[in-house]
Amino acid sequence: MRQLFLACSLITSVMCLLMCGIPVLPGITHKTAAKNGVAITGLLIFIGAFEMGVGPCFYVLAQDLFPKNFRPTGASATNVMQFAFNVIINVCYPIATEALSGGASGNQDKGQAIAFIFFGCIGLVCFVFQCLFLKPWDETHKVTASAPEVERHSEPDYARKEEKMATQADIHAAVAKNRD
Repeated sequence: MRQLFLACSLITSVMCLLMCGIPVLPGITHKTAAKNGVAITGLLIFIGAFEMGVGPCFYVLAQDLFPKNFRPTGASATNVMQFAFNVIINVCYPIATEALSGGASGNQDKGQAIAFIFFGCIGLVCFVFQCLFLKPWDETHKVTASAPEVERHSEPDYARKEEKMATQADIHAAVAKNRD
């Protein structure tokens, strides 16, 4: 259920990024009100889908991806990478938008459209990567060769004592029967 919820949230977020980028491309529409309305609607839906889905779950997901013995290190490394990418995006977005637009005097809509479409495509690639390779680490489904031994040793002590007493009683009964 959790994977379906996250998948729907990711797909909605990616589609909204594309929805923000495509109408802003030069030549798609000449009406500024329509262009701005679609872009703002896309951003609002993106923020809503992200914050109700993947956004607050990131730290829980980072814990689920690693085995217990590597969980603190893996989750910390994942959080550092998220922070680093956030800084890179926030610093580089205005620079990239201006550069893709042809400079400060160019059409800034072109740069924004390319950036949003680029982020949407990266989101699709990450979504496919997540579906194919990133599965929650599950300790309960690990099968080992020593599983029967673990079960045998996990019995309560009284059960083993009763079994031992029954075996001793059988031996005494057999010895008594042989004397007669």
